[in-house]
Amino acid sequence: MTNAGASSTPSTPPPLDLAKLAEWRQMDVEGEPSFLAELLKAFKEEAPGLVEGIRTAAQTNDAHKLRQSAHSLKGGSGNLGAVRLADLCAELEKMGRNGALEGAAPLAAQVELEYQRALQALETEINRNAG
Repeated sequence: MTNAGASSTPSTPPPLDLAKLAEWRQMDVEGEPSFLAELLKAFKEEAPGLVEGIRTAAQTNDAHKLRQSAHSLKGGSGNLGAVRLADLCAELEKMGRNGALEGAAPLAAQVELEYQRALQALETEINRNAG
């Protein structure tokens, strides 16, 4: 079952698409580390620098750095089913590509919050399904 877009209220959408996580879980091999856990580990190592890069680029009007950081975070978050985070990054990537950075700083702040939501949800899902 997927959580993405499941809400009919104007509230914030869920941070994860659980169907994407299920796809990754199908790749697990018994007796080996969880593939999803390994993806999350890599994401946790790389994402904080990308989030910081987005924030800094938005504050300094660095369109090139904004595009690059947003593109990289979009890919990693999309792979893990963090759909809302990937969507926000896609918006920032487009702004950076077009050199139109008006509104980038508030969007970057949303990325920071959504990154925290996604990370917490991912860790909860992995711990819930461990063992």
